[in-house]
Amino acid sequence: MAFDLMKLPYSYDALEPYMSAETLQYHHDKHHQAYVDMLNKLLPGSGFEGLSLEEIVKASYGKNQAVFNNAGQDFNHNNFWPWMKKGGGGKKVPGSVLALIDRDLGGFDKFREAFIEAGKTQFGSGWCWLTMKDGKLAVTKTPTAFHIAAATVSSPPPAAVVNSPGSLRIPSMALSAYRNAERMMAAA
Repeated sequence: MAFDLMKLPYSYDALEPYMSAETLQYHHDKHHQAYVDMLNKLLPGSGFEGLSLEEIVKASYGKNQAVFNNAGQDFNHNNFWPWMKKGGGGKKVPGSVLALIDRDLGGFDKFREAFIEAGKTQFGSGWCWLTMKDGKLAVTKTPTAFHIAAATVSSPPPAAVVNSPGSLRIPSMALSAYRNAERMMAAA
């Protein structure tokens, strides 16, 4: 089974002024597409043919780095695009989520600062995440293609994803540390 680049749920200019149409088009059509294309080239003969994207991420972790990197980046981007929307950004957060941000992270401004800092300090490419762990929100980051899904097969999972063995963090929001974290956060 070949994978296709997911269609964006909005136009290229929908995230302006936070992300330009040119940046979004490049990030989606070139950057994300490159992961999809490489994954499709790597799959034949890999033993991962016929699996869903999430299954490939889990199964390839620690076994086939090239497949894992490309599948993980495709999977992360497929989750990332729908988390942004036209007219989004700012403090437009559902009340139930805002209550958790207030309770667990000290309010929206402190959350925003921590999330931007996680994106800015992610060396190279990677992701920062708003996660739910043990009923509490947390901001964390992971390198390159790593996704929370891989933690279910990692032995032991990276410290960024768990605080104790088997204690999985569930992603609620992500940021691709691809360009400028502050500008992209505004569109999330």
